Amino acid sequence: MLSILLAASNPYILCILSQGQQDIEAGFRKISEISRLVYEYQEQVYRGR
Repeated sequence: MLSILLAASNPYILCILSQGQQDIEAGFRKISEISRLVYEYQEQVYRGR
């Protein structure tokens, strides 16, 4: 999966690769959680400039 996130304040690229996930839905939930954490971090870094 490749996610290109174009946040208005700080564009970045996030690439999450996975393999061997038995529960596909749980895998997508985990990817969503990781994406949210990275987005929130990027927003904090940008605002801290």
